Amino acid sequence: MTRRATTLVAALLLATPAHAGDPAVANQHKAAADQAFLRDDYAGALRLLERAYAEDPQPRFIANMGLVLEKMGRYAEAVAALERFIATEPPYDKAEAAERVVHRLKPWLRITTEPAGAKVSVDGRAVGRSPLQARVLVGQRVVEAHLPGHMDARAQVDIVPGEIASVRLELPKKADATPSPGPPRAAAPLEPLRPPRRRADLRLWAYVAWGAAALSAGGAGVMYAVGAQAIDARDDARDAATWDDENDRAAAMQTGAIAAGALAGALAVGGAVLFFLDDGAGGVTVAPTPGGAALGFRF
Repeated sequence: MTRRATTLVAALLLATPAHAGDPAVANQHKAAADQAFLRDDYAGALRLLERAYAEDPQPRFIANMGLVLEKMGRYAEAVAALERFIATEPPYDKAEAAERVVHRLKPWLRITTEPAGAKVSVDGRAVGRSPLQARVLVGQRVVEAHLPGHMDARAQVDIVPGEIASVRLELPKKADATPSPGPPRAAAPLEPLRPPRRRADLRLWAYVAWGAAALSAGGAGVMYAVGAQAIDARDDARDAATWDDENDRAAAMQTGAIAAGALAGALAVGGAVLFFLDDGAGGVTVAPTPGGAALGFRF
């Protein structure tokens, strides 16, 4: 907080109505405290404000002590002084100004745990169950969480004036107790080894599929070329009958080329699948994992 901002907040708090006492002497101490504050002599300003309050116990002196304590870094005492001032029920604008300072010195701390529902404490003081938000005094704070059946968690958090902080604590589940050993169990009889089942030579079928794919691709190319010739002949036709014949032939060749090309693609993919499934070329393995199963290939 800058000196100008502190002075503006102080000006709001200074206008609190006076109580019975010796205001002349108290005001002299207050004027001297203002001069000390402007010289950054916060310790001297605090002593003078305490004397002013002793002469004439007015809430406005308590508020100013809170602002001086903030500048001295004595945040807990500053908050206590300002909350004491607010408790005197000053005018709304002055109470609001003091509350803004308190909220700056006790910003929000968001606390979450995994799993949720843990009992949470800050510096040993219980604040509730997670997830939650709590106002926490600035400085280094220790956050702890406890949940039955889980390991306790602990973290240190730096709380900065006027800034919202967050902390997340992981509470691992406690390991189950080791069961006591029971009576020895008889070993299960070994099952006789069974001869491995023979599998078809999938690699051979893969090559057959690829060969058929190549023939289909060749046929698609031939039909495409014949269709192109038919289009040229159609364009050169000198009568309607010839034009119709060549147009029909071109359409048929184009359709055949598309079908043959699609067949070639399907055969190529099928051949690849058979190749990978064959024991001699590659194998497909399914390995269990914590999240399910992992599919892998070996070559």
